[in-house]
Amino acid sequence: MRIEPVHLVSIQTRHTPIIEKKEPVSKPAPKQITFTYSHQLKTLFKKGKIKPPVDIYNDKLTVKNGTLEHLLCVCHGGKTEIDNLVIATARMNNARGNKPLADFINAEGLAKYCEYFLNLKLPEFDGVKYVKGILDTINHVLDLGI
Repeated sequence: MRIEPVHLVSIQTRHTPIIEKKEPVSKPAPKQITFTYSHQLKTLFKKGKIKPPVDIYNDKLTVKNGTLEHLLCVCHGGKTEIDNLVIATARMNNARGNKPLADFINAEGLAKYCEYFLNLKLPEFDGVKYVKGILDTINHVLDLGI
């Protein structure tokens, strides 16, 4: 959960000398989503050659909200390799952090995500091999409970 910054506003009333009311401070303009990690999957997504409709959490994906997500988190030894990477919304990537994948993965979203890549025809990207690899990694991560 995100805690918004607040400032206190004093309000005088007849019955109570001072009431302090919390009001949110205006939010800064949203930042452009950036990728910290570099990978072919990211490049194809950013160029619009790969356009999965949803992520494995069943969140709608766009070029603006998409990020690379490690299935096995880097803090648990996960590498930035194709079998360990999916495209996820920044919202879900941040919500999951290093929490267990089982708490976030969505069967419907995973099915849609995999179906998209199984039907993908690109000379520089093998969608079938990619899906097999991420499914193996997902099963491994779920078996580990992380």
